[in-house]
Amino acid sequence: MSGYRIHVTNIPISITGPELNALFIPFGNIIQIKPSEKLTRYFKTGKGKDLDDNSTTFADIDFDELEDAIEARNNMNGFEIYGKFLIVTGRNLDNQDQNSKDHGILSGLKDKRAIWDEDNKGILDIDTDGTPE
Repeated sequence: MSGYRIHVTNIPISITGPELNALFIPFGNIIQIKPSEKLTRYFKTGKGKDLDDNSTTFADIDFDELEDAIEARNNMNGFEIYGKFLIVTGRNLDNQDQNSKDHGILSGLKDKRAIWDEDNKGILDIDTDGTPE
């Protein structure tokens, strides 16, 4: 692993790669998104014999900066997309944050909603080109 990893589960199988990227890029530079085997197969083929609309998958997302990974975890955990609520965890992020010289800038984070979630209550409109509207 390079960077700071968050683990995202309960991802709806109908999401596209650009949509997944668009969900997390507002938080900072993403080094890589490593989708599960099922999600990779869906991205490549658009279908999977063992997948249906109720299938969910996971992905690991590596951020360049610790603060970005923490912010993505705090804002996106519980975020609803396509009728599923994302579960976002980040092993050891808090421990790494305690050891970071800059951890004081994160102490004011009290709101766990997405930064754009003022009016939409967790619903993100994705444009046809995969970018948030």
